[in-house]
Amino acid sequence: MTIYRNAAASDVDALLDLWATCGVGGGAHVDRAEITERLREDDGFFVVGLADDGSLRSSVMGCYDNHRGWIKRMVVDPALRRSGEGRQLVAELEQRFLAAGITKMRLAVIEENETAGHFWESLGYGEMKNIRYFTKTIDP
Repeated sequence: MTIYRNAAASDVDALLDLWATCGVGGGAHVDRAEITERLREDDGFFVVGLADDGSLRSSVMGCYDNHRGWIKRMVVDPALRRSGEGRQLVAELEQRFLAAGITKMRLAVIEENETAGHFWESLGYGEMKNIRYFTKTIDP
């Protein structure tokens, strides 16, 4: 059974390990800064899933842009994939968004990640064909 709670500063090292294991990390320094900054918000949308022994098994970083909720960095321990953990984690985040009156959701999936695309489609998320996301890294 998984226990869901808000992410906390004490989770940072375990989150870094889980993100690296799941291949979503951008490097420990960058990821630590992102996690730490997100924890400052403390809005209840950065959720971790813990096993009975307290070990981290999943996490999702939800954000709100004053218009819609965003799902970022959703990961599940590879040993638990296809166990329903991902579905339960997303359901937990969606309930938190609903409780805050947020009903429009968005997320991004890299085109080549077909497994993730199928997962989100199975949860009722639809691909928006009419939107292109642009990205830029601004050098200091």
